[in-house]
Parts: sequence; structure tokens; C-alpha cells
Amino acid sequence: MNLDELLGKALRCQAEGRPFVVYRKPEAETVQALFQTDATPYSVDFSAAGYVFAPFDGVPLWIPAAHAERHSVSWKPRPFVRELQTVIEDATAQQRHVALVRKGVEAIRDGRFDKIVLSRRQAMPVRDTDFTAVFLRMLDAYPEAFVYLWWHPLSGCWMGAFAEQLAHVSGHYLTTMALAGTRVAGTTADWGEKEQQEQRFVTEAIEEALVPFSKRVSKGETETVKAGRLEHIRTMVLAALGEDVDLKELLYALHPTPAVCGRPKEAARAFILQEEGYDRQYYAGFHGELNVGWQTDLFVNLRCLRWTETEAQLFIGGGITADSDADKEWEETVNKAGTMAAVLAVTK
Repeated sequence: MNLDELLGKALRCQAEGRPFVVYRKPEAETVQALFQTDATPYSVDFSAAGYVFAPFDGVPLWIPAAHAERHSVSWKPRPFVRELQTVIEDATAQQRHVALVRKGVEAIRDGRFDKIVLSRRQAMPVRDTDFTAVFLRMLDAYPEAFVYLWWHPLSGCWMGAFAEQLAHVSGHYLTTMALAGTRVAGTTADWGEKEQQEQRFVTEAIEEALVPFSKRVSKGETETVKAGRLEHIRTMVLAALGEDVDLKELLYALHPTPAVCGRPKEAARAFILQEEGYDRQYYAGFHGELNVGWQTDLFVNLRCLRWTETEAQLFIGGGITADSDADKEWEETVNKAGTMAAVLAVTK
């Protein structure tokens, strides 16, 4: 089976109402897939093997390995010419997002939380009704990312490309990352204080969340990493886990991280659910392999879109601190939308 045949199988699976996921891990040379053998909406079992697709707030979807066919095919990147698709800066959407950010900054200055991540959704027309063509472009455009294509009758079609790891668990060791700050790739200046502070908040919150489950927690050096046309600040965090750790409790201690929600978590999440004005659904959730090959490998669902027959719904946001400039935060969401919109410019 080659990649075209694999994606053809995915389309047949969708036509029959059976959930599936096709994905490629960062820097990997294989594309993997899990095709459910029936249309049953299974409840997630954190002690079993399978693929989980969890929302920002709510109940996860699940493809159990026991009720699915697994396939893997080789993949080699092809040259990708980034066709920048125009992101229309809707004045009403801009006013709404700027007002939201200002409200978030005011809440921070009032002491409700230290940091919050505020987002918006933007619809873009599609130039090709075949979502597998967009997925192929994502594979070529983002070799450094976790690239996925997910379909389930309860969620519809989602796809994305990002490399922020929520958790990699192997034996008694967990690896995760603190990722924050955004700027155009290739910037030579030092990171600003706002972005560095945002990164410190994320790192400290992750370390605090891991302590109750761990014998020890350590972190690596802070570094700049590239993601498409943008780059971010990253710090790797490693935990030596204690005995008999409950995987579900561990994951939900981390999720949603301050990189997608805020700090403190519950106060920030309550503000997001009340003030953002739309349902994030699976944006800023997490997804990936549970207990596959004795490992769990989960990623945060950022730089993603929900696909329909008429449009692609892009989800974009940014971290807000007391020093945030609302107009600059709007421009950051426009830059992030442009990064993902590039793969929508499909021509045949």
C-alpha cells in the first residue's frame, strides 16, 4: 500500500461512517493510519491502546486499537512552494478580538490570573473539495511537525500541523515541553520581555503540575524553534514518574497547559469559556497515541483547522500577559492564520 492508496482507504472509511486518523510524527519518514472497523462511538479507555482526540473542554473521542486496522507507509518530502493565501482582516473580527484582549489584560492587572491565551476562529474558502490534497500539502510544508488528518462522525474532519508535545510517556519517564512566544522566523533581535515572561509562566506551571506525580522534575535549556514561517521559545521538561501513576490524572494535570489556556488554569479556563464568544471544540485540545508499543505520545492541537465542504475554519490565538498590546496580538493571529492558510491554496 502506498500513500495514495492509504488516503483512498480513508475516504472510503468516511463514506461508511467509520472513524479514522492518518498522521506523521515530527521528522518521521512514515505515515501511519488507524481505521476503525465499525461505526461505534467508543468511550476512551486510558489503560488501553488506541488514538485519542480530546477537546479543549469536554469528553474525548477515541479509536481503540482493538477495533481498528493499523497501516504504515513510507513517505518522502516533496518540494513545497508556499503560496501565501490572503487572510482578509475583517474589521469587525479585529475590533472584537482587540476588545477581548484588552479585557484579558485588565483581568490580569486585577489579579485574576498571570497569563491567559485568547483565540478566535476564522473561516476561509477552500479551493479544492478534496481534504486529502490539503493533508498532503501539510506533510510537505511541515516536516518538523506532527501532521494529522482526523475524521469522526461526532467531530467532522480536522487536520493540523504543530510540534508541541503534551506528553511522551515511556516506562516511568515523561517528556513534555513549555512552548510560548511567537515572532516571524529569522528575527535576529533578542526575545522581548513579554515573550520571555510568558515562557517562564508556562515552564513553571508545567513543573508544578508534574511534581505530585514525580520523583524528580528537571528542565533543559531554553531555545528558539521554528514552526513554518514563525518561531517560538521552547524549554524541554523531563519527569521521573512515581509508581502506579494514573495516566488520565497525569494528562489532565497538564491539560490544558498555560500555552493554550493560562495560569492559574481554572481561572483562565473560566474566563475563556465565558468571554471568547465561540466554542473552541478540539482546538487547544490534545491528540495522539495512547499505550501504543508501551508508549504514550500526545500532542497539543494547535495550528489546526476544521474542514467542511465549503470552508476551512482556522483557529488562532496568542498568549496574553499584563504587558500585551491588543493591536499587536491581533496581528499575531493574522500571521498565524497566514501560516496555515498557505496549505489551502490547492491547485490541480
